[in-house]
Amino acid sequence: MIDTRLDQSDAAFAGFSVLVRSVARAVSFSTRLEDVGVTTFRQPRALFIHNLSGFIGADQLSAALKGCEVVVIPAGVPRKPGMTRDDLFNTNATIVATLVDACARTCPEAMICIIANPCTPKVEFPPDQLSALTERIQEAGTEVVKAKAGAGSATLSMAYAGARFTFSLLDAMNGKEGVVECAFVRSEETECKYFSTPLLLGKNGIEKNLGLGKLSAFEEKLVSEALAELKGSIKKGEDFVANMKL
Repeated sequence: MIDTRLDQSDAAFAGFSVLVRSVARAVSFSTRLEDVGVTTFRQPRALFIHNLSGFIGADQLSAALKGCEVVVIPAGVPRKPGMTRDDLFNTNATIVATLVDACARTCPEAMICIIANPCTPKVEFPPDQLSALTERIQEAGTEVVKAKAGAGSATLSMAYAGARFTFSLLDAMNGKEGVVECAFVRSEETECKYFSTPLLLGKNGIEKNLGLGKLSAFEEKLVSEALAELKGSIKKGEDFVANMKL
């Protein structure tokens, strides 16, 4: 998440972006440019679909994005057993960069929600169970990949998380107050340039970064241990953007 505005150069920070404006249309992309779908919603939580249009292929991408105010990109290809998320960086980052560049050209005022690998949220657990539960949560995605034996990843969880965030975003843009969701955004909460924290959403985007809140000693240790790896991931994304050719 770079800023509350979208422009052609800054918007392409691979893999992480939530930008906000007003709402009427929503676009969802598959993980391949060959399949692009556009849906127009009369009401954010309507159970019917109004004015459905289909677009196929990269040559129809601009037409798919025209006039859109919310774009949701669940970009990426699933991991196979033995692969790390980092193994797929170039593939997934290229998908995201291509789509976000198209948004910058076609719908520069749109809010863009990019589904990326999450940071584990703050959850209260009994102290004697913290270590085991934390490890189980952090490795949940890998557990699913192994269980599916290469046939996919935790796509259902991703779909639920993406739908929940998008509905919350639509609610906030339509004037609902007190809407809070977590997202990985440009941040000053830690020494990292980007960090995942709860955000208060509003009509014009991120109203307030609510920060990490009060952490236990166990949580402070986890954050401290994560910073070095996170800094490396952020630099890798920035270097990718600096060197990419679209």
